[in-house]
Amino acid sequence: MTEYATVLKIRTLLCFLSNETHVCSVTGLSKTLCQEKYKISRIITDLEKDGLVSRSSKNKPVLTEKGLKVAKDYYNKVDLSVNLLLNSGVAPSNASRDGLIWGVFNSADTCEAVEKVWNISKLKNSLSQQKNFLGRVLSQKLKDGKYVGSVVLYDKGAYAVDNLADFNKAIINSAVIVIKEGHGKIQLETREVTLINEKTSTIQPYTLEHIRYNDSGKMEASEKLGRIFTVPLDDMRFSVFGQDSQKILHGHSNMELTFRDYDGNLIEKKVLFTVIM
Repeated sequence: MTEYATVLKIRTLLCFLSNETHVCSVTGLSKTLCQEKYKISRIITDLEKDGLVSRSSKNKPVLTEKGLKVAKDYYNKVDLSVNLLLNSGVAPSNASRDGLIWGVFNSADTCEAVEKVWNISKLKNSLSQQKNFLGRVLSQKLKDGKYVGSVVLYDKGAYAVDNLADFNKAIINSAVIVIKEGHGKIQLETREVTLINEKTSTIQPYTLEHIRYNDSGKMEASEKLGRIFTVPLDDMRFSVFGQDSQKILHGHSNMELTFRDYDGNLIEKKVLFTVIM
């Protein structure tokens, strides 16, 4: 079956969700989908063979229990894709057409990823009027799962015009935000970084040993497993910036980082930790 035929078949299946006699007959579907009656009749026969449609009703074909489940699943995937495209600034006519194709052919993994992006987008819109809010608001509103954000560190000891921290390289740029049962955590994967030793002015490799985060004014040690550090999301401060599809979710918190060189010497840095979604 060609891609066009597959899309037409799913469009036909979705029409049965209306459950209206004038729509669900061969004549009605032909008018709604702008297709010849013989094409629609063949598609209904195919749907019947697949166990999705039954001709047991005298008035019109109807969805079987299996057909209703499949149709609702496609409807949700198409609706999700269309809304995401609309929110991204795609013209309604294009979003409707392309969202249908996305919904038909996207894999389950892709649909899950699209749903997360759409959930974040809806959250930005709903919170955009609030000046700031705590991370626990995100934890309570987002569905359980893993989300991705970008991390930027600012050196609190540097001048404002030159405070992008050299040790951003120590943290892999993508943070994994884990939401579970109304609580959130940020997982940070680290790596060895080359820094200038302020005492000797030599370049040395350093590893990140500890991260301490601000917990209601008190610095607490983060969880650590190998090179993965985990800090709470719930007490971070967040704001929404930008307009329309350009909105970003920006969170920040004070942190203290401790690095160790190959000789065992420690270097501590106070940073402003920011995460962007």
